[in-house]
Amino acid sequence: MSILENLLSGDPQKVWEASFDVKNLRDEEELRSIADHIQAIKKATKNIDKDSGTDLITNNSPLSFALLKLKFVKDSAGCQCELYPSNPFFNPNKEAEEGLIIISDKVEDAKNWTADYRCACTKCGNKFKVKKVEYHGPLYVWTNLSPPKKKPPETLIKKTINYVRKRL
Repeated sequence: MSILENLLSGDPQKVWEASFDVKNLRDEEELRSIADHIQAIKKATKNIDKDSGTDLITNNSPLSFALLKLKFVKDSAGCQCELYPSNPFFNPNKEAEEGLIIISDKVEDAKNWTADYRCACTKCGNKFKVKKVEYHGPLYVWTNLSPPKKKPPETLIKKTINYVRKRL
């Protein structure tokens, strides 16, 4: 099943998995095609796992972030790295392995299971400070040190080109 099909399935496990797929997906065209169905996704997931999970992170958190990311991409709001502060599950080491950021400094405190990072986005150059904390597993608190870089609104020509590309 596709990510969109899983999000629309009504099955909590499939929705949860698809939400993480959206979190990790970087292909803007594919994200936009899923984002075209935001209202249907919201309707299909209206009652999914609302009250489960912990006080800190509910099982609905991945879905909430997926919807946030889809709206962000649909609105062409900027570089996807600007979403790092919205999700504590972005591991800077994994992001660096994927080539999405460069870690310029890392200080680990093994005794307290923490780490501090300085890094930069390889796409737009945004700089971040990241604090690793432990709470039933690692969480990462991202702080964007750069001013937001908004994309200009999509022109009619760009919209038309994107529309034609999707149909080919």
